[in-house]
Amino acid sequence: MLIFISNSSYSQWTPQALGISTTGRDLMDIEVVDENIVWAVSRDNAGVAHVNDVVVTTNGGTTWTPRAITIAPSTYDFSCITAVDANRAWAGMYNATGTG
Repeated sequence: MLIFISNSSYSQWTPQALGISTTGRDLMDIEVVDENIVWAVSRDNAGVAHVNDVVVTTNGGTTWTPRAITIAPSTYDFSCITAVDANRAWAGMYNATGTG
């Protein structure tokens, strides 16, 4: 998965790898903390798989680090993310099977 970043309104956009190797992912939500720290969650763009992909950058998008979400049930998908800093973020999730 790639994200495009720009360091100023006059520069060109540059593709950056997000560290998520699974194909068929779109970004569901992006949360900007400051000019260096950005969090994002993804979704399956085919609507088939349940996705728990979270990435964070602490250097303005130069590199992205995947973060594992291991406590969510396998049938849950992301709906949003809210971040405080480089180490803390809350992700909203819902049961994608429609039960419970």
